[in-house]
Amino acid sequence: MVSPASQEIWKRAASDGILSILADAGAVILAPTCGVCVGLHSQYMELSVADSAKYTMTTIDPDFPRKVKVGDILVAGVNFGSGSSRETAPLALKYLGVGAIVACFFARIFYRNAINLGIPVIECKDANKISESNFIEIDVEQGVIKNISKGEEYICSKIPPHIQKLINDGGLVDYLKNTINSSK
Repeated sequence: MVSPASQEIWKRAASDGILSILADAGAVILAPTCGVCVGLHSQYMELSVADSAKYTMTTIDPDFPRKVKVGDILVAGVNFGSGSSRETAPLALKYLGVGAIVACFFARIFYRNAINLGIPVIECKDANKISESNFIEIDVEQGVIKNISKGEEYICSKIPPHIQKLINDGGLVDYLKNTINSSK
């Protein structure tokens, strides 16, 4: 799947013939969006978090907002969150109840925004071996993902204790509030 990060990039790729080449090679060309964000509904950029969440990931899976359950682990591919320079994308995922995100690697701004909002983000080069219906457990201290469904284990990034504390507190703002209040 190819999801150009903006309308401008989509137009340029179309005029240069890149989208045709990719489509001829079998790629599915999605709407210009970061994928995580509101996608085709990006004309509604001033949506509340609750309304944005209704459209989250719908360019990839139209039923995503209805399927995701509190505590679900979202598993993605490479450079997840690319084009998501605002907090909207991870905030909508948090609103939907996503408990953690595993990807081969993340776009750096998305990665930091997710942590700042209290969402664990775990990098795993074998994320593509995890299927949608697989049940997985993540040990962020040891850096291991157990795929219970397949009986496999994958090495993943560890979350350092100071970042885990920030995540456990619910994100950066709550972490800072707790730190300030505990020092009084």
